Amino acid sequence: IELLPLADNASGHLFSFQLMAQAAYFRQSVAEVPVEADYHAEHHSIPLGQAATYAFGNVACLARYLLARAGVYHSTIFPRRAA
Repeated sequence: IELLPLADNASGHLFSFQLMAQAAYFRQSVAEVPVEADYHAEHHSIPLGQAATYAFGNVACLARYLLARAGVYHSTIFPRRAA
């Protein structure tokens, strides 16, 4: 995780998706870490507007990832990799 450029990632819900995409981009292995969570109704619902923003953010992150992998466009979270 220390190899990933995390400074420019989002600070909200999108962070975890960006982290996974960066791990794939930099060919890092990913493991699941089990964590107990409390899922009461008031804790896991987000308003529709925030959910839509999150969904579009994931799509945008995926597009930037694919463009960077293709070598077409690079960004601060998907910089050009050394060959």
